[in-house]
Amino acid sequence: MLASTIGADAFATAFLSTPGDPAGAARRSLRVSDRALRGLRLRNAITETAFFRNPLPPETLKFIPEGLFQFFFDDFSRLGAR
Repeated sequence: MLASTIGADAFATAFLSTPGDPAGAARRSLRVSDRALRGLRLRNAITETAFFRNPLPPETLKFIPEGLFQFFFDDFSRLGAR
């Protein structure tokens, strides 16, 4: 849901601010929304890798510094506060 909101907001803002033909505005808006979603897609890939594709046993995750996990989760929650 967060990705849908971020992508739709970026697309609509870019589309409405682009003068010219609608097809060109749509292409530009798709590029803008793709850039807006890069951070969220990266975080989703990290989460998937860490929790579902991790080749190591789950207890090895405890060796990742707590501050790094806290930063990751705080940063993830800030994405929705834009």
